[in-house]
Amino acid sequence: MSRIDANRSVYESWPVEVQSAVLEGRVEKGMTPEMVRVALGEPTRVEPRSGYDPGEELWIYVKKGDSKMPLPNIGVGTNIGGVGVSTSTGRRGGGRSRGGSGTPEETQVVFQKGVVMRVN
Repeated sequence: MSRIDANRSVYESWPVEVQSAVLEGRVEKGMTPEMVRVALGEPTRVEPRSGYDPGEELWIYVKKGDSKMPLPNIGVGTNIGGVGVSTSTGRRGGGRSRGGSGTPEETQVVFQKGVVMRVN
């Protein structure tokens, strides 16, 4: 949301479909580098694509999988003569990560002539 706030005037000039995608952190074919930066931030790395069409480059975003600390599950029950409390820990949440929880997730954005051609 802070990237949108920092780029509010340009964001509001984009079509509603693009605004919606950016708000949801999605990248779609046809977006410009500016739109992708507002949606996802700065790429982890940028690689020129030699051997492909001139002007084609690959933006790679790497983020860790679900890195949240396990939250305790607290159960409260009653029994005769008192209250029982139990706790356990477990992973919460989800999200997309490749290779299981805690492993990096990589998104690749391929630009050709200044617009997104595909997202992997």
